[in-house]
Amino acid sequence: MKQMGLFSHLIVSAVAASCLLLMGFGTVAEAQSGLLLGLSRPCDEKSCEPPARSLWIAPQAGTLQIMELPDLIVPRKTGFWRVGTRFYCDPKELKNDPHREPSPDGVLFAAPVNQRPIVYGVAQCPVHVQYLDTESATGDKVPYGASGIDVRFVNDEYISLDYWGRTDCCVHPDASTESRVERLGDPARNPIPYGDFEDKRASDEYELFSVLGLGASNDYEWRAADALLENASRTSDNGSKVPLGEGDTEEDKEIRENFPNWSGMPEVYKVIVMQTLNDGCFPKHDDREWHITRNHGQWSAYGSFDTHRLCGAGVNFRLPFHAKFTAPQEAPVTLGAIQDRIEINDAIIKTIKGVIDVFWSPNHEFLAVLIDMEKDCVSNLVNICQPWNQEAEFADKTLLQVYFPLGQDLGKPVISMQLKEFEMPVMDEWATGSNVARWTAELKKIKAQGVVKPLLSSSPHP
Repeated sequence: MKQMGLFSHLIVSAVAASCLLLMGFGTVAEAQSGLLLGLSRPCDEKSCEPPARSLWIAPQAGTLQIMELPDLIVPRKTGFWRVGTRFYCDPKELKNDPHREPSPDGVLFAAPVNQRPIVYGVAQCPVHVQYLDTESATGDKVPYGASGIDVRFVNDEYISLDYWGRTDCCVHPDASTESRVERLGDPARNPIPYGDFEDKRASDEYELFSVLGLGASNDYEWRAADALLENASRTSDNGSKVPLGEGDTEEDKEIRENFPNWSGMPEVYKVIVMQTLNDGCFPKHDDREWHITRNHGQWSAYGSFDTHRLCGAGVNFRLPFHAKFTAPQEAPVTLGAIQDRIEINDAIIKTIKGVIDVFWSPNHEFLAVLIDMEKDCVSNLVNICQPWNQEAEFADKTLLQVYFPLGQDLGKPVISMQLKEFEMPVMDEWATGSNVARWTAELKKIKAQGVVKPLLSSSPHP
């Protein structure tokens, strides 16, 4: 585990998760922006109720305040929705075998905040199995057969989810994960193909992909093939990469013998060939297996699917991020503009050691940053701690800070708040102008509802 560095000279205030922060600042009263930041994390060893929360960071009564709300409170065209996950058990399992350790199943709910969510086909688990540990789906405290849903991204239109399940391989714990993007509130929970966001291009390759059931997106297929072949390559004694079929192993020789034109084949065709051999390192997949996640400073799209555990397990690959993934904002700021803003203000960002993510308000008056509290990041200015040089992973000790920069003067943080362990952003929605006060009033009413417990129905979904 990473250790928290000495950063007290930057901390104005750090409060418990359930507190409301009140900090004075001279020009906050004139601020015209508010950030609704959605956060999610693995369940801890005490509770999974709930693993996600929302922080409303906005000026109120002349001060900047952070209001915390349980679950993800998502602004939509029809009003605010509540999105969350909980763990329940199979009622048939509890009834038929009450002495057996039940396997908790994660469920997702999404409903307007003025409606109590209903979850079908589940029952309350016994107290001792209502949580999972932080070690991931393969942790020792996760029962065999358990399943869960993790939210990676949500906005007005879409939600990106990881469906995982705990299995065992011989005596070792194992897990499988399926990533998919769905329309928020879709009762059928249909995964959206990545190709729906691309222009379909008529080509011989596309026709072949369709016949083989490999998906609708050329871009996805070419990138997936490249990732699979990279995963199947090996490293030579001198450290260089040896592509599949081009080395001196028995497998390489067999591939060249059976497919003399192997070296000249397009990568997609190579993968199709390996799939016909039922090779577990080249699983059948399609472009419904992808996700959206925060990649330090911007939202990014990735293809993702599992191979056999002996092939290196999961394969991930970067996909073009289309503007259609995100709903329009009242004062739109493109992802490219945000990245440009980061680069233009490189000198400002570098004064905050350990910054791993930034959130600029549409009018650029309001800057929220996430800081990796690892000692190397807060005591030294190293490239690995800059947001554009990071992998899509978050630290176990993260500090949220808010600034109101004036030109090149970053000033001191107006608010500092320690986030929970391994918490990461899954939503960022901005309100501007008169919407700030309106959102504040509505979110106060939502906060008063407390932790909402969905209604449980043992019958399947109607």
